[in-house]
Amino acid sequence: ISNFNSIYSQNATRRLANHQHHFYTHMKDHLQPLDVRFTLLERQDPQSASLEQVPYHSCGETFKVAAETFPTATNFDPRIDHFRGNVLIAGDSVGRQLYFWLSARAKRQGIVDETAPPRVDHFLMTKILDAYGGGRIMFMAHISSDEFHYGLGRDQRNSMLRAGILPIQTMIFRTAWPHFQLRGEDVGALKPNFYFDLLHQAQNTYGVENMIMLTTPHNNNAALNPVAFRKDGQMLREFVIHYNKQPPSSSSDGNVKNIKNLLLFDLEQLTNKLAERNARTLGIPEGEPTFARTLKGFNVLVGRNPDRRMTMKMSQALVCGYEAGPDGQVEACPKGPSGLSADGTHWCQHTVGPRFMSGILCLLSCMSSSSPYQTKDDIHSCEMVCNHQFASLMSVFHRHEPHRPLTLEEMMQRAKGNTNY
Repeated sequence: ISNFNSIYSQNATRRLANHQHHFYTHMKDHLQPLDVRFTLLERQDPQSASLEQVPYHSCGETFKVAAETFPTATNFDPRIDHFRGNVLIAGDSVGRQLYFWLSARAKRQGIVDETAPPRVDHFLMTKILDAYGGGRIMFMAHISSDEFHYGLGRDQRNSMLRAGILPIQTMIFRTAWPHFQLRGEDVGALKPNFYFDLLHQAQNTYGVENMIMLTTPHNNNAALNPVAFRKDGQMLREFVIHYNKQPPSSSSDGNVKNIKNLLLFDLEQLTNKLAERNARTLGIPEGEPTFARTLKGFNVLVGRNPDRRMTMKMSQALVCGYEAGPDGQVEACPKGPSGLSADGTHWCQHTVGPRFMSGILCLLSCMSSSSPYQTKDDIHSCEMVCNHQFASLMSVFHRHEPHRPLTLEEMMQRAKGNTNY
């Protein structure tokens, strides 16, 4: 990681000569800057289904168990106040969950342009009404090998231009097993080269200026291997830090420029906090047993097709409520599910959704044109606050007004030691 320019020159520039960098250079002059604003609202009934049911890995009413166990994690919801800019979520089924949660949130608020197409090419799309910014929230399940390495075809690019979704200002990237040329055996063995290529291919293929990367939780179904995923997570954290401290040099012919903002949302840390808290409820010892103690492997529905199932082990600390069973000996939780995860990999929107969504909206706000944080140092201070607040179980409420959620500015003040918040 320390020798960024060397890695960059060997692995990123070699495939960029024929990409579409110059095409996006003049397009960005006509693109409105990213501007995302949000507010946190108290959920009047912590056990109410205040988020719409979404058509992907919903948990139904089982979230009530977790609402009793995790009151600070389930008693608020984010409200999207303004959303300008094209934001693409790229990843696997957990990225798809994030897309559906944000889309459902916007629809519930009545700020979605229902006349806009819900899909363009292989992008799912939710268009926000112009009165609320006119931005687009999009999801892409994975990138084909040709698209990743050689860019968009002319017809594909033109159809995306006509739909107004290019250039894409911001990509939210979740390392997608087994997509993006990744395989199960790559878990624990990722190298900076992969992310270097990703950043510059995203920029040249889609015109991306900002990137938010997500660490991978230990419960990803590519491999139930907490140690390996933690190794990848630490490598990604170091990659983001070093890229921002020592960006690689731009190429002499102008084909490659550095990403403007590279931020991190530490989803692994949020997952760890949820698992550790629930493990105490279950009586599971702290440390490795918290993450490694499992249910016996059994068939889990994949997506919505009853004929598509996979056999996997589930972490008891995420899927069980109130009482755990013997490690690897039982196929179901003795006293019912936790309401945190339905299958050990995907999340219940009523419990984990608010923090996950708010963390992403918070980071988008840090990079927004209307944000008071415009220097690199200020943006990364804002990034740290978003993670400290939302990649944790910390209360979002005012110290002296227990029913008033904090604003982002108040969170920043609290992080600086201001005891008024």
